Parts: sequence; C-alpha cells; structure tokens
Amino acid sequence: MDNNSKKNDIIRVTKLATMIFALIVITAIAIGWINVPYITYVIARKSDNFSLVIIYIAYYIGTVLAGTIVFNMYRLLDNLSNNNVFVKKNISYMNIMSGCCLAIAIVCLSIAFVWTGTVYVAVVGIFMSLVVKCVASVMEKAIEMKSELDLTV
Repeated sequence: MDNNSKKNDIIRVTKLATMIFALIVITAIAIGWINVPYITYVIARKSDNFSLVIIYIAYYIGTVLAGTIVFNMYRLLDNLSNNNVFVKKNISYMNIMSGCCLAIAIVCLSIAFVWTGTVYVAVVGIFMSLVVKCVASVMEKAIEMKSELDLTV
C-alpha cells in the first residue's frame, strides 16, 4: 500500500467519523426534550423551572454550534480529499470551527451559575478554539508562502 493510498484511507475514515458525529448531533437535537430534563434534574441536581429553561437554551445553542463544527469539518475534509489543501476556503472553515468552539465555551460559562459542571466543558472549548485557530494561522502562512513560491518559479 503506497503512502498516497494511506492518506486517502485516513481522510475517508475521518469523513466517516465526521458523518457519525453529524448523526449524533442530529439525534441530540431530536431527543433534547428527553436529555435536558435528565441533565437538569439528575446530573445538575436542580429542580426549578428556571434552571430547566436555561439548560434547554444552552443545550440547543450548543448542539447547533456542534453541528456547525461538524459540517465545516466535513467540508474541510472534502477539500483535502480533492487535493485542495492550500486554499483560503480551508482557513475560513477552520475559523468558523474555532469560533464555534469559543461560542460553546461562552455558552457553558454563561450557565455555570446553574450547573458548575459546564466550566470544564468551557475550558475544553477554549482550548480547542485556540488549537484550531493556531492550525488555521499555520495554514494561512503556508498559503502565503506557496503563493510567493509560485510567483518566483
């Protein structure tokens, strides 16, 4: 098996995993009416309607943002599988994913007064936002260097 075939297999498996995550997000949105009361009453140990409403809002905002991340990740992987690596659109996809990670972190921090367990998710969201933003910055620099190299040849 040659190196190019291995890379295509990795991208193919990653795209499959992304589709599985898309199904998980869609399922999470569809059964939120079951998940949120469980999260509120059992996990967060809250019994008031205010907490329930706040967690409902955060849950659905978070799942939509997660869906946006998965969608943009699939588009990025699709570009990579078509050998469109050094294109500005990939930077755009990564910036959207980074912004969504940060937005999830903000949502989690904003409901920490209801359920302190969301602080951990917020920290992970901030960290992931930074990682994706760094990769996007490296990609942007690589695109600039490639275009300069193309001009000199």
